[in-house]
Amino acid sequence: MLVDKVDGQIDIHLFHARTRERAGIPIGRAGRRPHSGAVYPVGVSTDIYGFIETRHPHAGEDWHEGEAWTVCMPLYPLYDDQDYESFGCLFGVRNRRGWPPVAAGRGLPADASEMVRADYENSALIDAAVRGCTWVSWAELRDLDMTVAVPEHGPLTRLDVLGPGTEWQYVFGVMRALARRFGADGVRLVVWFD
Repeated sequence: MLVDKVDGQIDIHLFHARTRERAGIPIGRAGRRPHSGAVYPVGVSTDIYGFIETRHPHAGEDWHEGEAWTVCMPLYPLYDDQDYESFGCLFGVRNRRGWPPVAAGRGLPADASEMVRADYENSALIDAAVRGCTWVSWAELRDLDMTVAVPEHGPLTRLDVLGPGTEWQYVFGVMRALARRFGADGVRLVVWFD
């Protein structure tokens, strides 16, 4: 990203990867909505970027010549929030309360689709703040014990930060629907943060 200082604040201009444009993903970083042009105050915030991928049902067969995993859709517009509780709960990022994370620090999957790999590598190249790449399958999310509570922090549970009324309900709904076609282990969410 290109950063200009304006009146003591930072104006962030986002670059657009060709892979996003070719795939028809809205212009903006890692599939997020387009940059508004607003000037943001200097501060520490964390955004999540990523994609839902599906594994071709015939990947691994001798005759299958395509990629094993392909992009189904970007995380945005399903998830458009900065909910640090959920980031900590799922991925161990901004984990102030000490959640036992579901899928922390796994890195980019070795068999990530070409589009996901290119988008992540491009994002990391232009923004040194990109970190925390990881992934989680629908099978893992489907089987989560939603009653798990944050240690020593009262009655806050996974259901409170990931359940109905949160934007994760839309992500999980799409992944659940895709699993009917591709299987629970054939649907995954690949994410990173900045």
